Amino acid sequence: MNKKKIYLTFDLGQVCNDILVKCNLISQTIMDAAMADIRANVEAPDDPEHRSIINRSVTEAFGRVKVACQRYLTVGRDTDDNKLERLVSEVEYAQAKDSAGHPLWDCTVDGADTVVYNSRGAWVDTATGQIVEPDAEPTIKYDYNEIVSVTYETVSLTLEIPNFNLSVTDHLKSSIHKYVVDYTMGRFLQDQVADKAKEYKDLADTEDLASIISDVNARERYTMRKPSFM
Repeated sequence: MNKKKIYLTFDLGQVCNDILVKCNLISQTIMDAAMADIRANVEAPDDPEHRSIINRSVTEAFGRVKVACQRYLTVGRDTDDNKLERLVSEVEYAQAKDSAGHPLWDCTVDGADTVVYNSRGAWVDTATGQIVEPDAEPTIKYDYNEIVSVTYETVSLTLEIPNFNLSVTDHLKSSIHKYVVDYTMGRFLQDQVADKAKEYKDLADTEDLASIISDVNARERYTMRKPSFM
């Protein structure tokens, strides 16, 4: 039997982007002034108070995908550390600058926390304008209001499927991505916009999940095959 290994990798940044777009579109349909608070919530699924819902929902969605593909999964976790998976693995912030445009650094001078900038090879205290000698090598001071780049986590699935029809690989990946987005949307909206939440839940549970199961069951057709039951 010809078993084929399928490697699928999902960038959670793409999942988050789809969620943001969908939430923005839904918020535009909420016109009732009495629902202004709900509209504001729907517009911002990335707010700190909403992130845990999104994180947990994405984790649950991929868990359900793994259950649907369990016959063919070759890699999984044998230990549950009960940690809430993060969508973002790394955030790079811009270096802070003062009003004159000098890049700023944090350091300690005579035991006191001090902010300095480098001028002609000397460290200058931004508060006093005096040249100082740091107790240790200064470190970059970041502007946490300005994000340079965001690196999202990735989720990988390795499937080993007998006689798998490789022509459906792209559709399988798209179906899994769509399921994760629709499932997460349903979870996020369930306590805010119940009718839209039901739409997304129905899509995830019926259309998307059925597509995943159908795709992993796609097999190559044998031509001129003779029966071997004799």
